[in-house]
Amino acid sequence: MTILADFLFSISSQNELGEGVIWDNLTQTIWWTDIQASTIFQFDVAAREVVAHDMPERVGCFGFTNFDDVLIVAFASGFGLYNLTTKQIKWLAQPEINIEGNRFNDGKVDRHGNFWAGTLVEHRKTPEQTGSLYCLDSDFECHKKLTGIEISNSLCFSHHCELLYHGDSQAH
Repeated sequence: MTILADFLFSISSQNELGEGVIWDNLTQTIWWTDIQASTIFQFDVAAREVVAHDMPERVGCFGFTNFDDVLIVAFASGFGLYNLTTKQIKWLAQPEINIEGNRFNDGKVDRHGNFWAGTLVEHRKTPEQTGSLYCLDSDFECHKKLTGIEISNSLCFSHHCELLYHGDSQAH
């Protein structure tokens, strides 16, 4: 038990809506977002230090890129590359920018470099309003894959990335 005790710790975060925990093996850091606070956090395991990266808008999910200071992000309003150093966004796609009340939520990068993220209906404006699941491919082309979603959540992939698992929280 003494070996395991070195790895047991808690991180005091005081997040309002902390989600999307990701382990970065290269930097030995734990990352997550507090959606409501528009912040991405990075926890250095060795130093036991948290760095907060304030974002220009709420973040549903994010992933790593080949550049240390650039994240791929599903902001509330769309997909973008965010530079942590310059604090600049390069918008890639905003497929639901004109659907008032929807925002991006959960997502993941698959083994092929595709970034999958879904939207949710946060404030319904019409009875037929729903969200969708999107795939931003490695060429940054945005493809709608599923429609009729209330709360896109829980994306993960099978070991060889042959299957995508996706949940709609509202539909259980």
